[in-house]
Amino acid sequence: GLPHEVEIWRIALISKRPWAVSWISGGLLLFSAIFFTRAILSLSLPDLPLAIPIWYLRLNGLAWGIVFMVAAYGFFRGLHWAPYFVRWGGLAFLLWYWIDRLLLMQTDYALHSWPMAAGASIFIYGGLIWALSYPSLQSYFE
Repeated sequence: GLPHEVEIWRIALISKRPWAVSWISGGLLLFSAIFFTRAILSLSLPDLPLAIPIWYLRLNGLAWGIVFMVAAYGFFRGLHWAPYFVRWGGLAFLLWYWIDRLLLMQTDYALHSWPMAAGASIFIYGGLIWALSYPSLQSYFE
């Protein structure tokens, strides 16, 4: 096992971090992994006619992967700027997602699945804003 002092320090760190910080950080890391995967997989796409340029998939995959990674790092570490970055970055992501969906997704699936996507957007972003209002979470970032 770990030396006694290291174990005590690890327990102290875990107990100071609100549970919502760990969950939100994990979600941000998941989104980061998804977008980095999008960027990497776009490097090996077959030569098929696409509705959007290939550079668009690479660029937004890389950009959103970096944004979500920075947000996860700052949030998990309790950096004072992280809640603002997550709040406004989340709003920017939602705006990009819906503009992208409405302008570029011209399929029957997109047409029929928008109510579920809208509900998920409201639920996830609303839950994030609600979690950011917890007093324990706010004091963690002070």
